[in-house]
Amino acid sequence: MRYLVIIFSILLILFSLPNSQATIIHVPADSSTIQSGIDGATDGDTVLVAKGHYYERIDFRGKAIMVVSNFIFDNDSLTIDSTIIDADTLVLGVSDTGSVVRFVNGEDSTSVLTGFTIQNGTGTGNRQMGVLSGGGIYGYVYSDSVTHYCSPAISHCTISRNSAQGGN
Repeated sequence: MRYLVIIFSILLILFSLPNSQATIIHVPADSSTIQSGIDGATDGDTVLVAKGHYYERIDFRGKAIMVVSNFIFDNDSLTIDSTIIDADTLVLGVSDTGSVVRFVNGEDSTSVLTGFTIQNGTGTGNRQMGVLSGGGIYGYVYSDSVTHYCSPAISHCTISRNSAQGGN
């Protein structure tokens, strides 16, 4: 019953947003990567990600969008296990560090992430603290030596096999 309330709430949010022109961007059908779906989205849009293993890092870029897997329709934990965002540096072909998901532009509860396994992040450099933080999910905004926190809505995600050196 609780899951039905969550799904209904998500759908209600989708249909009640002021922008009646909200678009659903399907990954990989419409955009080959999750990040390209995010980049092509505008506030109020949904990036709907099919089951699969996505080797990439994503950044919401301050957008009030939903990035969701098919979990929002089937409520099946196997969907979470089968929809993976993986920042494995060997596969990505990069040697630097990086968080799998970044919220660094003042995202709030209108930025939604639901239904994923988030893995193999190694953290984002935190200049003020001199450490790597947020292997799986990183969320801060710095401007003029003032820290502004973000507050995205994250639900039904498995965050595993991530690391950060000396950070949170």
